[in-house]
Amino acid sequence: KSEEGLESVVRLLKAAPDQKSRETLWESVFLGWQEQPRGTPEDEKRWTKLVQNHKLTNLFLVDWLEIQSDVTLRVGIALKQDGPFFQAASEAFDIGTSAERRVTLLNILAPSGRTSLIDETLDLVENNSSEKVRIAGLQVLGHFDDPQIAARLIKLHQSTESESLKSQIRDVLLGRAGSARAWVEAVERKEIPASVTPLEQIRRVALLGDEELDSLVTKHWGKLQGVSREEKLAEVRRLNNDVRAALGNPKLGKDLFKKHCAGCHQLFGEGAKVGPDLTTANRQDRDFLLVSLVDPSSVIRKEYVSAVIVTRSGRVVTGLPIARDDSSITLVDSKSEKLVLPMSEVEELNESPVSLMPDDLYRQFKPQELRDLFAYLQSQK
Repeated sequence: KSEEGLESVVRLLKAAPDQKSRETLWESVFLGWQEQPRGTPEDEKRWTKLVQNHKLTNLFLVDWLEIQSDVTLRVGIALKQDGPFFQAASEAFDIGTSAERRVTLLNILAPSGRTSLIDETLDLVENNSSEKVRIAGLQVLGHFDDPQIAARLIKLHQSTESESLKSQIRDVLLGRAGSARAWVEAVERKEIPASVTPLEQIRRVALLGDEELDSLVTKHWGKLQGVSREEKLAEVRRLNNDVRAALGNPKLGKDLFKKHCAGCHQLFGEGAKVGPDLTTANRQDRDFLLVSLVDPSSVIRKEYVSAVIVTRSGRVVTGLPIARDDSSITLVDSKSEKLVLPMSEVEELNESPVSLMPDDLYRQFKPQELRDLFAYLQSQK
């Protein structure tokens, strides 16, 4: 990100033999910019001023009119150009645009950081009928630290019936200190039951480093360090007795697997590939299955180690890295929702010692449901 670099791009563009070559070059330029770490706010202002006054921008505007593609939209937004931004926003917020296209455009718009997106995106998240579009809108809102976002998302959480949408709302709110405080204070006022927030989500608050928030979390959710190994082994023995007490129904167990497990695991070719494929796991060893259920963080294979990312704007996100290159990293969460972050936005990236699978997942099963689930898990298909 320098004047010399911009001059080099200009020379390459002028030497490109045709439109397709220029589009490919613009894509490479965009990826190169994404690889560069973001500087201070002052550095970013200097970069914006340099780019806007450089002849590269004029070359881009000519190409943008000729090459109408997502590549040029991304480049134009990176160059802080109003034309590409408003084109993408106009199409994204047009109810006549297909849901799939709106999701793509919202993902293109998200890194822009333009606060003018907030109101329209909030309206979209509150009123759109497509859950995929609403979730893409939530990912846009996750880029902003704005009190009105927290207030309106908390109201939406109270009114929507979609559990997936509620979970994504909590992910957005608990990723920043300000909105996490708004959520916890709503619990403090008894507007929201503490029980609706799973422990794996509320644990994220500890990563924000706010003592006052930590105190409120302890008040409503207890200490989050987890139970001792001895307590977990005792829980495994208790569940083992429950499973052995009667026969389970594998057909009912299959339905339970689809509802609670298939979002991350495959079995007999059905389910997602976020976590290990259970088809080839040691399924006949009931103790192994129970330990994996009660204490999923006890052994985490290298390829399933989650990441904790702190962005330059102070947002904390967690998930399993499923793709990474010099320009971006893609995370997937326990609900199979993907989040793509430019590497230029990443301040810290660390491995998480905690499994993506919740510790307390088994607690929602009644004894007979657990027997049914295990009957299916240990079946031969």
